[in-house]
Amino acid sequence: MSRKLLTLSLFLFLVFLVLPQNRFVCAVDETFYVVKDTHAFSYYPNNQYGSFGWINIGENVGFRISFIAFDTANIRTVVSSCVSATLVLEDLELTYTGYGLDIYVWMVTSDWAEATLTYATMPNYAAGEIVHVNVAYDSNPQTIEFDVTDFVNDWLAEGYNWYGFRLYGVNDIQIAFVESKETDASAIYLELTDVVAGGSGGSVGGWVTVPQYMQFILMFVIVGMPAFVMGAVGAKAGWGLQGLLFGGLLGLGAGIMLGIVPFWFVFLVSLMVVLFLYSMMKKS
Repeated sequence: MSRKLLTLSLFLFLVFLVLPQNRFVCAVDETFYVVKDTHAFSYYPNNQYGSFGWINIGENVGFRISFIAFDTANIRTVVSSCVSATLVLEDLELTYTGYGLDIYVWMVTSDWAEATLTYATMPNYAAGEIVHVNVAYDSNPQTIEFDVTDFVNDWLAEGYNWYGFRLYGVNDIQIAFVESKETDASAIYLELTDVVAGGSGGSVGGWVTVPQYMQFILMFVIVGMPAFVMGAVGAKAGWGLQGLLFGGLLGLGAGIMLGIVPFWFVFLVSLMVVLFLYSMMKKS
């Protein structure tokens, strides 16, 4: 029986040893609400709308172009890479029944102030839209989502200046209204699924992402189970090191789960454990 238990422990630790520690990562949602929002209207090119309770998107009786921005410094502090990034406009309402609206999103490349932006002083933006969504007149209001994952990851990796999004609607009849932060501070937000790599802190790069509870189960099976087996077998055999190994392995598992144990440390400890288990198998 002892040989079977030790064989199981050795197998699990060999699996644990060869798997990269960033293969199992914890998926965590981070939400960032808009910090600046306004729109510009070509019919009144010198008017500013930063204090209004809504932003407009559309082409009816002139161009209505919206601008929104987020706390980019805070995003960089919290997020190093993401598996998904979604721009969300909640409770968007279309004005005219039966007409849809194509909404295009561009990256703004120069700074702007909510209180002073007008159609005549609109900030610069990058050529080529990031994404666009066709909003059909299905129901009012409705929540609209834009997939901006590639853009956000590129921005996080390259570090260039980003001053928000420019939203432009294509349809010479329809106008969309979205509540600004002056009315509802949570109506416009950026939702990122952040990547916290177990142990190594590496990028997502094609690895499998799992919820936090699943990571706990994985760490228990990979680390806690062999530690328990070793403790049980060691107690039966009267070994003096089983308590130390049991506590150390559980601590190692917790460190990996929290992302505070580097990969080289995991590798060395795992190697020592494998050698220890192998020597015990030889004795049993």
